[in-house]
Amino acid sequence: LVLSLPDYPGNRFFNTLGNLSLNRAAGLLFVDHEGGGLLHLSVDAESGWEPQGLLRLRLRAGLWRAGVLPWRWSTTSL
Repeated sequence: LVLSLPDYPGNRFFNTLGNLSLNRAAGLLFVDHEGGGLLHLSVDAESGWEPQGLLRLRLRAGLWRAGVLPWRWSTTSL
């Protein structure tokens, strides 16, 4: 599985791409605000030097941890 992210002006990917040229290992963390779960992803990053400046993240491993956060968020008002 490969996730591709474009570089937009102002999002400071340039700094990240420099770090990833030295070490391709990266991690992503996604938070399930309503259920309190966490998704951890381990990826290998590859920077594309096309005009779009794509950053490609190739999945190595993933871990889903359901309900590990003690607090919850909601988009509904109190």
